[in-house]
Amino acid sequence: MSLESSELGALGSPMVIIDTNNNVSGHLSVLKSLGVTAVGRYYASSQRKRLTRIEASAISAAGMDLFVVFENSGDPDLSLERGVNDAQIALAQAQALGQPEGTAIYFALEHDKFGGFTTAHVPGLRRYLEGVRQVIAPTYKVGVYGDGVVCKTGLDSGVCEFTWLSASTKHPGTPEFTASGRATLIQGKRTPDDRGGAIDKNIDGLSTDFNIALKPVCGRPRRWQGFSEASASAGRCSHVSGLFMRPFPAPLAIMPFARLRSQSIPRTRSASA
Repeated sequence: MSLESSELGALGSPMVIIDTNNNVSGHLSVLKSLGVTAVGRYYASSQRKRLTRIEASAISAAGMDLFVVFENSGDPDLSLERGVNDAQIALAQAQALGQPEGTAIYFALEHDKFGGFTTAHVPGLRRYLEGVRQVIAPTYKVGVYGDGVVCKTGLDSGVCEFTWLSASTKHPGTPEFTASGRATLIQGKRTPDDRGGAIDKNIDGLSTDFNIALKPVCGRPRRWQGFSEASASAGRCSHVSGLFMRPFPAPLAIMPFARLRSQSIPRTRSASA
């Protein structure tokens, strides 16, 4: 499906957030022209959909923010051991790219083929997320991508600070979690009043989903680490001075990953892909 001109009006909001399982390096000028300000990408064992240093650097150079979800399987074994294993892969990739410490890595938990998770899965979800926490905390914050049961479990357990509610609106717990206002990001919406369905949109050949952010950045200013082209190609992270601030502050989970400016400035695709 192509993005129709009638749909572009929503792209005038302060934050236009998309996610995709495609490399966006060759599409950034189009995305920027449409007002896209943040892009969600992947950590994964599969090279096909995995974020690279060069792509992260290109996103940064275009002045866009970046957030990342780990997914090898949207329906992993709900064990502590699997959580540890997945988190080890994500941690290695985040550190290789120089993801800023203190920012979030989301972990995809979907169970789509079976209609989503239910309350019967809560003990397993807690085990998996605890395994993730043991590996990436405190270096990175734990985020989770999934339905309402997944997101609520992540917050209620105290393991997750960030939740990305999937576009699976009919899955158990999703309507209630949407109404709770506890989500950091909601997939499939362009505005808070949107009824959903803003998924699988074709933008310049990219299959993308829209998202809205409900949670602002934490109160205290943060300094960020950023890419230069040289450090990206070498796998190193170079310091960027200055604070990155926007008229509508981004969630901590959406990272200036980073903007290569030294001055203060006023800013999975569903994971089943």
